Amino acid sequence: MTTKKQRSQLLNFNRIFIYFFALLGLFFDYTWAYVLSLTLWVWLSVFIFYECRLIESYQTYLTKHPFHKK
Repeated sequence: MTTKKQRSQLLNFNRIFIYFFALLGLFFDYTWAYVLSLTLWVWLSVFIFYECRLIESYQTYLTKHPFHKK
């Protein structure tokens, strides 16, 4: 289960990602950057949901298959 801190960090990371692509599109006139930042902004809640699911499955995997056996 992801914590509130992890969700907050994911949200902030995604906001930085959106901001980066918006600036990239603004300063370098890349249309694809505008489209990507708009898509990320519109689907932000869905992306966070899937990122949390990915983190949870990875944490489950690590508890079942540790890298270093004792």
